[in-house]
Amino acid sequence: MGEFQGYCWPGNSVWIDYLNGRARDFWSSLYSYDIFNGTSSLFHIWNDMNEPSVFSEREGTLPKTAKHMLDDKDGTIVMHRDVHNAYGVFMTRASYNGILRREKKIDERIRPFILTRSSYFGTQKYAAKWTGDN
Repeated sequence: MGEFQGYCWPGNSVWIDYLNGRARDFWSSLYSYDIFNGTSSLFHIWNDMNEPSVFSEREGTLPKTAKHMLDDKDGTIVMHRDVHNAYGVFMTRASYNGILRREKKIDERIRPFILTRSSYFGTQKYAAKWTGDN
């Protein structure tokens, strides 16, 4: 499978496979205060360009043939064309879980503020939807 590289705002970029549990755990870990230096509970999260946007690709997103490895015990591979709409919600869910873990909150009625540009069914549990540059 390997790493997918493409171009987005910061330049050459890679995209995390949020359909894989280990990748989501890695992303969640990045919100800890010892890694996300200089932040506090007053900082909130904006998941932008998580459609995912890839400027160097013809359709402006991950290629339909890109592969994702699910976190099931068999390591099932799925094509991006089959899960494109779910990519953003998996990223948002990983961000949400990272903030809860960082703040040591277990009460799901207390919700961190996360703004996301990409959404799918269930996203409203984890984030507010930003509709882009309308």
